[in-house]
Amino acid sequence: MTGSQEYSYSNRHLNGNVSYTGRFGGVRRSRTKLKFRPNVTPFRELSDCKNFILERSQSALDGGYDDKRSFLNQLDCLIRETLPDSLNDPSFFEELCLLALDLRVENDMERAEALQLIYHIMTVYQNSHLKRLIQFSAAQQDGKKYAFPKSIMQPIIAVALSTICSAKIRDPSGPQERVAIDLTKDSLDLGCLEVFLEFCVLEPELILDMAGTDWIVRILTGSNSISPRVATVVSRILVAWLDQPKLRLKGQLHLVLEQIFAPLIEFGFFQKNLSATEHGERIVESAMISFGHSFLCILRSWSGLLSCAAIGPTSSAIASAPLRLLEYLGLGTVDDSNLLRIRNMVVDICCEFLDLPYASKNFEDWDSALEYYSSLVVPDEFSDSLKDDFVLAQSDMCIANNEECSQHVDLLTSFRSLAALILINAGLLQTPTVMPSSWRTTILSMPTLFQSACESIAQSKAAAATHGYYDSNQADRFTFLYSGNAAMVLHRFDMLYKASISNAVAEPPIDSNYSLFLCPPEPLTSPFQSSLDTSLPSILNEVSSGDGSEINWGAAALLFSRLPAEVKETEKSFCLDDVLDLFEKILTVMSPRSSAHTFWNADKFPLVVARIAITIGLELGSTEDKFLQALTRYATDVCDALNEVSSGSDVFSTRNLVDGGSMYYFSLIGVMSSHANGVVPLEKSGILQL
Repeated sequence: MTGSQEYSYSNRHLNGNVSYTGRFGGVRRSRTKLKFRPNVTPFRELSDCKNFILERSQSALDGGYDDKRSFLNQLDCLIRETLPDSLNDPSFFEELCLLALDLRVENDMERAEALQLIYHIMTVYQNSHLKRLIQFSAAQQDGKKYAFPKSIMQPIIAVALSTICSAKIRDPSGPQERVAIDLTKDSLDLGCLEVFLEFCVLEPELILDMAGTDWIVRILTGSNSISPRVATVVSRILVAWLDQPKLRLKGQLHLVLEQIFAPLIEFGFFQKNLSATEHGERIVESAMISFGHSFLCILRSWSGLLSCAAIGPTSSAIASAPLRLLEYLGLGTVDDSNLLRIRNMVVDICCEFLDLPYASKNFEDWDSALEYYSSLVVPDEFSDSLKDDFVLAQSDMCIANNEECSQHVDLLTSFRSLAALILINAGLLQTPTVMPSSWRTTILSMPTLFQSACESIAQSKAAAATHGYYDSNQADRFTFLYSGNAAMVLHRFDMLYKASISNAVAEPPIDSNYSLFLCPPEPLTSPFQSSLDTSLPSILNEVSSGDGSEINWGAAALLFSRLPAEVKETEKSFCLDDVLDLFEKILTVMSPRSSAHTFWNADKFPLVVARIAITIGLELGSTEDKFLQALTRYATDVCDALNEVSSGSDVFSTRNLVDGGSMYYFSLIGVMSSHANGVVPLEKSGILQL
């Protein structure tokens, strides 16, 4: 079988031996399998292949399945008959990749391999010296700016942009339209989108030249149904570009910010009746959610915050600044349902941005409200999360300066203080002026509240018992309506004030992320009280009183609160072996192999006890090597779990790190790294070499 004779394809739905990338970098089996391939002695020149592509590619692209199948089979024959030395032509390889991605007719294997090759070329390029040479050449103004030909990226960008554009929120009118939407779906859309976003970080100038910035506006304004995680990634890409003056100027990113905020003007003033229909209601709701999410992602960065509050020649926010636009929407005298949504959204954004998420709370009674407001001084989920870059930056600064107990600048507090100043300067806090004047005067005037309280007390039954005067029909003597509630409001203000003072000096909770990751473990000051006597042997028995591998964590906390003061006695006592057995049992329970992280989001107390136990084990390791051996085995288990990350269900997959609680394993490893005796177990396990 030579020349243009076709190879037959069969068993298309069987599993073959050719790798196929569903996601870039991931590998699975193709559905295409070759029946037979004979050995052919190469004799052709590369020009034969190029002429064939030039003559037949257009007809294959325009034709049906048979035309494309015939074209691919004949091209495969010609390539196999071509001399290997002639195939060392980068431009020819480029043409093959483009054809493989452009042809879409049950050729997933070819298209996936082309995408995988482009991705691996990108990976090699990023890790090579060529990139530095290209960057140096670009700095010379007349040199080459990037190594990748634009033609190779064109099909990837085309598929990625078509994925973004085809994800518009629409309501298919019938089953035929739904079927048409399904048929237009590309099996490589997610892979191409990921490679595209990767290039946005690695080669931003190339993406600006080829894709522009309209796709950013589409994603961040909610004109498509792409997931919030993709919107978060795009927001971070925009923030990274805003931080580079050259990219800001080249991409006209100030116009991008204006376009992101433009739909608010449209919804607020020109589409008043849009939410009257079910479809319009869904559009407005989706736009509000997408805008709020994207705006918070942009606002939680220095470059994004300063870009949204751009200052003009008059030392005030320019008219096109996003924060100035929000002020205009918030202070407008026009009132409709869409503007009400926008104003509520702005209030929610400001409250969440400043860690005051009370606007979305609905309290059923005063006790629940008091409990919630009393806990506001405790770091909430956002400020207590590893996703907060400022907490990590603060930790890095402390490590770099090697200051253990001295005062340092709280980067997170500094950022929020400046952010609050910018929000005040933007006029957003003046939005209560839209409130009716009678309500505003009554609510915001503390002297009014005191006057009402005094009037109601003077007319109360308790006062009548003293001066003998009480008439329930004389309510018109009160200056303000409902003055009888003023005393109760003052009492509740006093309760909140006392709760705020009592909690202002409180330390962060022992199970908060701040304590688990940034603070050294300390014995609990008020540990669990044992029902037995407080001797070490009895406490040890109570710790292991559970069935199987269960541990009484309360008794363990009591035990480890006692051990630091009795370490010397423990080293000489007969219960050292029991302490070692308990220590090994705790490490086994907290190992990644036991999947303990699935319960840590709900209860972090075992983590608190385990951190203290590791500290005690490191101290006892100075005289007893078995403690260090146990820590080495634990660190090895963590290292093995890190090396096994290959799917979304693994312990240290992105999903489990973000939502599954597996990030807390690093808090235990961090305790080992902060102690002099913990360096050896970490080095032996190989975790430091990852």
